[in-house]
Amino acid sequence: MSWIRRWLSFFSSSPAPAAAPELVQQTAVPPHAAPVPVFIKSIAQSRASGQIPLHEQHASEHQDRDPGRALGRLRSRAAGSGPGGSARSRAEADTTESFPDGLGVFPELESSVFILATAALEHRNGAEHDAFFDSSSGRVIKITQPGEFGAEGGLPEYLQRLAWSNEFFDDDWLVEGWLRYPNEPAARIVTSQPWYRVRPERPEPTLPEIDAYMWQQGWLKAYEGAWIHASREIVISDAMPKNFVLDVAGYVQPIDLIILKPSGEQWARLQDMARNLPQQL
Repeated sequence: MSWIRRWLSFFSSSPAPAAAPELVQQTAVPPHAAPVPVFIKSIAQSRASGQIPLHEQHASEHQDRDPGRALGRLRSRAAGSGPGGSARSRAEADTTESFPDGLGVFPELESSVFILATAALEHRNGAEHDAFFDSSSGRVIKITQPGEFGAEGGLPEYLQRLAWSNEFFDDDWLVEGWLRYPNEPAARIVTSQPWYRVRPERPEPTLPEIDAYMWQQGWLKAYEGAWIHASREIVISDAMPKNFVLDVAGYVQPIDLIILKPSGEQWARLQDMARNLPQQL
């Protein structure tokens, strides 16, 4: 059971919504750390009881929520090998195979409990995701629009995008499950990411700061906002300030980049554009 499901179970047994958590100035959550919200009490467990220690449970849950592994499970099911098929690492999630959408590889979250749990949280509505900010856990909870999986493609493409984000930018974007609101025709995917605290006077990096960051990460600029990875033949199409934050420590953090596999013709054109621009590697 992931922290978000423990968190929701807390609200399902509570008679009223919890008070909004106090906002605390903090630096970014370290990569690959998905802490449990502070109002959930951890229960100590011992090896003598035959149970798995809590910290090892968390490590296992983190792997189960990894989008690259989820993509492997989805492809295994589509190929007929069932959920017991071998999971692929995020680096192996690069194929362009397309499979039907299938939510069965994820747990379902109760919509009524989710609504109650997020009622007191700061939230924003976006084109791709609605986001809820939980300062007590240092995570942003994101839900896709009904029946949609981000800006491009279906569920496999969405999971691949998340896996690439984790791989190339050391993100900690995890899949928590799915839910369906009673008044909506289709389900939404629920994910979470680290929440980076920013300075209100300058929450986003400048374009030159983004350029320096992307070059440092090994990407080549094709045009403003578009970057290619030469060895992996993938492209980022929206590397603009709105999809980054500048955290309180002054570090550039990508938060919502669209990473795609272009067609052969598109790739050739993007390579030509990158060759005609000065690059700083």
